[in-house]
Amino acid sequence: MSDWYAHYKFFWQGQTQWMDEQLHFKLLRDKMPLGMILTFALAILVGLWLLATRLIAVRAVVCGTLA
Repeated sequence: MSDWYAHYKFFWQGQTQWMDEQLHFKLLRDKMPLGMILTFALAILVGLWLLATRLIAVRAVVCGTLA
């Protein structure tokens, strides 16, 4: 969590325009911590998995069979 906070303090609250002109920071690669990106990706995958399993369960109840 401290890694996320350090990135926030450095990139979103600081004056980093002069460094960005020299280093050309990318949003996903440099300005967002890898742990945050992985957490969001995992949350999306779990959400999709839950949605898919719920749809299968609903279809089984409605149709009366497991497909």
